[in-house]
Amino acid sequence: MTQSMERVSSFIKSYIHDDEGLLGEIYSSAVAGAVPVIRPETRELLRRQLLLTRPKRILEIGTAVGYSSLFMAGCLS
Repeated sequence: MTQSMERVSSFIKSYIHDDEGLLGEIYSSAVAGAVPVIRPETRELLRRQLLLTRPKRILEIGTAVGYSSLFMAGCLS
């Protein structure tokens, strides 16, 4: 089981790229300030899910600095 999870994690990591512009600034600032934001692996998995399902609405509860809300909005625009 662990080996298969490592393969999935490796696959997801292969798609990771740094955020650009304002989103990158928000992420860097949050990490520097120890504000919890989604991990890059989680972000890429979320991106894939959003692109597959194309939801019309998203409700996020507990936005901290708003990083993941802005990320999700960008995926669907």
